[in-house]
Amino acid sequence: MICLKTFMVSNLLYGSDSNSLRAGTRRFQGSAIHLTILLVCSTAIFLSKSGAVFAAEDAPSDGATVADALRIEQLVHDLGDPSYARRNEAMRELCAIGAAAIPSLKTASTSNDPEVAMRSAKLLEAFEQVLFSGVQVSLEFSAAIIDWETPVELRATFVNKSKFPARLPFALPQDSRPERTADARQVADMLDLSEWLQVRTPGGRELELRVDDIAEDADVQAVVQARLGAGPSSTLAPGESTIIVARAFNRGWARYAMLDGGEYTVEFEYTPQWQDAQLLANHVGQVKSAPARLRINAAAPMTISREGADADLTLERAGEMLEARFVNHSDRPVHINLNFGPSTPFADGRWLVESDSMRREIPSISKLSPTWSDFEAAKLIEVRAGESVPIAKISVDDLRSAVQPAGDLNPLAQDAAHRNDASAAFTYSNLCDRQWQARQEPAIRSDPMYPKVLRDPLPLRLLSTRQTSNRISLAKGDASFSQPPNQTRDVRPASNDAPSNAR
Repeated sequence: MICLKTFMVSNLLYGSDSNSLRAGTRRFQGSAIHLTILLVCSTAIFLSKSGAVFAAEDAPSDGATVADALRIEQLVHDLGDPSYARRNEAMRELCAIGAAAIPSLKTASTSNDPEVAMRSAKLLEAFEQVLFSGVQVSLEFSAAIIDWETPVELRATFVNKSKFPARLPFALPQDSRPERTADARQVADMLDLSEWLQVRTPGGRELELRVDDIAEDADVQAVVQARLGAGPSSTLAPGESTIIVARAFNRGWARYAMLDGGEYTVEFEYTPQWQDAQLLANHVGQVKSAPARLRINAAAPMTISREGADADLTLERAGEMLEARFVNHSDRPVHINLNFGPSTPFADGRWLVESDSMRREIPSISKLSPTWSDFEAAKLIEVRAGESVPIAKISVDDLRSAVQPAGDLNPLAQDAAHRNDASAAFTYSNLCDRQWQARQEPAIRSDPMYPKVLRDPLPLRLLSTRQTSNRISLAKGDASFSQPPNQTRDVRPASNDAPSNAR
């Protein structure tokens, strides 16, 4: 799983542990906005003479600023003032006025005064880059109360309240977007909104965006790559509105995982990255929505990681039986490969037996030489969020016999099989997933020996991992075992016949 704050620069093609993704660096590429180089401004916020800040909905309805045309003309004239401080202050005030100053600035950009012309041109250049100028934003969930597993939509409405076109950082209209699949569209909408969203848990902690491995789907990968630079953009005409519906806001490919019970709040907030302290202090250019609220009635089980961990492998002993179990700690279903064999696409499962004097590995396969035809789709098992399933089982006696095959008089093997300090663990490794399938596609298409299950797309979220369980004592009569997770079920195959070719 990947997340957007660090994902954009370091994890484009590969999945990782759940971190988080807010694409905040992609608009300005991580650099602050310099007053003397780039002044970004917005008619969404107006400065009074006292420096107070007004939201877009409080602005004059005709789209004009607090300053009248004569004031704008005076400020444009002051761009050429002999005082450097006054020139900069005039730029600040024009920035606060916003798009209403554009006609005067266009005229001034051809002024005979080179200082006025240069500063006017820089302001015009800034006006072309500002986002959400004069736009009022509102957020609304499709439901007020849900359980943690229930998908919910977030509806974001953008209305241009000014008399000037507003630049938006996403494509319009929404119903003609280029994404080809539902997953790609869901990711696109979430990425377009997430940069400006603040999602807070019932405890007030900011929640980060989770994104599943984009390399599993070419369309999803294309959506993310398209947003690595400036991203798509469009213009919202005066008086017009548009809506982004973020589907599966809490349960999709890209999502805010709302796992705890209580009330979550979501706010939209955009503020230019001013380097000028006065503009920052006055929140010039800020566009902010009222919070949308969502209550989670039934929280996720504690087997689901709040930090985004994927999976765990545990070994339990009940009497004389050992059972290896796979636990899905993520908030979404995953698949595991229980086709055990010697090499990819088969998974590798091994019992590890150790004592002070011996270490043995016993492959967990029921057939000594599996072939392509033995690879079964039915053994690509889905594991629901928070669920535990058995993947291998063996009796302590059978494991001892596998460590010391019949006729083996090796005293070290006998020692490992019967000493009370002997213990066992289980190790699981799988490299078969959609990325492996994509790399092998030429060979798969040309070789008729590959079964249909490998020619068809493998399941999404097929876990590629290498894990080793906890260790369990093999002492006679020792029935100690780890406590199983809350949600358990049996899947086929649950038992494994350890072969006699221990190594």
